[in-house]
Amino acid sequence: MSVFREILASGPGCAIANGLLNGFETVKVKLQLHNPKRPVYHTPTMAGVMTQIIKEEGLVRGLLAPGLSASLTRSVIYGGDRVGFFSPT
Repeated sequence: MSVFREILASGPGCAIANGLLNGFETVKVKLQLHNPKRPVYHTPTMAGVMTQIIKEEGLVRGLLAPGLSASLTRSVIYGGDRVGFFSPT
């Protein structure tokens, strides 16, 4: 299979994986920005922040949508190239 076909085949696969995991990425960034002196989250853990975001902002709008377009673009380009150029020989 040619390199171009490998890139076209691997890019969407990487995008799907990143899209499914984008909620965890959103929580990770929010935890990194968390200031203990002025807490925004009642329980600053992965589960606690996820629960609070879903209650206050909703699942899609608060957890899944933020940063999704940037994540998908990056994964199609970077993931497609990284996996597409890989040659096991």
